[in-house]
Amino acid sequence: MNALIKYCAIAILTQIVLAAILVLATRGSALPIVIYFYYPTIFLITKLGGFTGESTMMLPVFFGIPLGILLYGIILGLMTKLLMTLKD
Repeated sequence: MNALIKYCAIAILTQIVLAAILVLATRGSALPIVIYFYYPTIFLITKLGGFTGESTMMLPVFFGIPLGILLYGIILGLMTKLLMTLKD
């Protein structure tokens, strides 16, 4: 279990650093690439959120990207743990 938490943390931190580097290095012009990568969670937040008006434009992205980072980090951590278990 301790290894799973370590793999998930590494995957989450890697995603945060890569997304920050991508957006900051291009001065925000690569933000659509980040949004495209996390679009499934943004879409889920949009459908479940019930946002109205102008909040429909910003809040799903604001909540969807962190949710995607956590979700993808957990999935990558589980896959890494599974591959390490199969390797042994």
